[in-house]
Order: sequence, then structure tokens, then C-alpha cells
Amino acid sequence: GAEGKGKKQMWTKLQHWGVLFPPEYKPHGVKMLYDNKAVDLTPEQEEVMTAYAMMRETEYLKKQTFVKNAWNAMKAVLGKNHVIKTLEKCDFTPIWEWHLAEKEKKKLMTKEEKKKIKEEK
Repeated sequence: GAEGKGKKQMWTKLQHWGVLFPPEYKPHGVKMLYDNKAVDLTPEQEEVMTAYAMMRETEYLKKQTFVKNAWNAMKAVLGKNHVIKTLEKCDFTPIWEWHLAEKEKKKLMTKEEKKKIKEEK
């Protein structure tokens, strides 16, 4: 066959440094709203809700399958007895605004400050 003709070998060795785990979640304590009321969340619940809130201006929230899967993940961490029962009554605006403020803070940091944070991770 024609396989291999004109192809040069790009590399001879693969070096793998192991699995990289994300840093442990640090709760921000910003409450989301449900039915116009502030809601208390555990750090685990807050992490899942924050991940969803940060998707606000993406195409993902227009995809029915993504929204359905996200809601299933939310229900799994919330549990049956949580006050949050439907996605429609959830208002993630306070978390979204916190996220935007954090982004602005990062933009205003000096290179040295950003480097220090990166080294701490």
C-alpha cells in the first residue's frame, strides 16, 4: 500500500507526567436566588451551581441536552429535600455578577500577582 510514503517520523518518545487534578474548590459564599429568595448551598452544591452560572453567555444554555444533563447534575447534589425543585425558578445572577467581578479583578492584576497565584496552584 501507499502507507508511510512521504511521511516523516514526528517523534520517538512520549513522556507522561501523570494525572493532573484541578485544585480543590474554594467556596465564594455568593447566594443564588430561587423563586426570588436567597438560597443556602453547601460548598459541593455551590460548585455545581457556579459552574452552570458561568455558562450564562455561552451557546451551551441553548442546547436542550446540555441543560437537561446540567439539571440532573444539580438535582444529584441538591438531594430530594432541597428547596430548589425546578431550574426555571433558579436565578444565577448574583453568582454571574460575582464571576464578572472576579474576572475584572484578574484583569487589573499585575504580571507579578498573576505569576504568584499560578505558582500557588
